[in-house]
Amino acid sequence: MLNVGWLGLEMGFQGGLRGSAPDAGYEVVRAASRRVSNKMMGYHACDFCGDLDAASGNGEYRYYSSSGETFVAPELLLHYMEVHRYSPPDAFLEALGGGSELAWDWRAERLSAILRDEVEDPEIRWNAIFDIANWKDARAVEALRVAATDPILLDNAGFEIGESLGMVLGADAVGELGGDVAAGEILRGIESVQEKTG
Repeated sequence: MLNVGWLGLEMGFQGGLRGSAPDAGYEVVRAASRRVSNKMMGYHACDFCGDLDAASGNGEYRYYSSSGETFVAPELLLHYMEVHRYSPPDAFLEALGGGSELAWDWRAERLSAILRDEVEDPEIRWNAIFDIANWKDARAVEALRVAATDPILLDNAGFEIGESLGMVLGADAVGELGGDVAAGEILRGIESVQEKTG
C-alpha cells in the first residue's frame, strides 16, 4: 500500500497546493472515496484547524487502481484538499482517474481468501469486508456469502457485509441473494446502499 495525504504539523505539508476552488482532482478523489474503513477508537482532529469540531476522522480510505496499485489515505484527505488546498501526488490522481472497473486480480484473491479463513484475525477479516466491494465480481459475492455464515463476523459486521453486497450487486441485491442471506443487519446494510444510490 502506498500512503497519501498523511499530513500534520510535525510532518509538514508534503505535496503541492492547488487553486482556491475544488478542481477536477478533488472531484476524482471525492468520487473514489466511497467508504471509510479501518476505523480506530477516538478521533484525530485536523492539525491545521486545531479544533475537533472543525474536522476530525478516525479511519482510512483505500483506493484500488486498475493498474494494480493500492493507496491508503486518512479520512481527512478530502478536508485537506477542500479546506487547506492540499494536492495529492499526480501518480495518485492518475491512478484514480482511470475510471475502469477492476478486473479480478491477486488483491481480490487475497481478500477473498481472508474472508474465507475462519482463523484469520477478525479485524483483518472485517477490513476485507470493506475492500472486496471494489470488485464487481461473482467471486466477491461468494466470499461475502461465506463471511455472512461466520457468527463472529455476522454479529460484529453484518451491516457492513450487507453494504458490500449492495455495492457489488447493485439494485437487485436482495433478489439475487434470497431471504436466507439478505436478512437482519445484512438486509439493513443492503438497503442503506440502495437509499444512497437512489
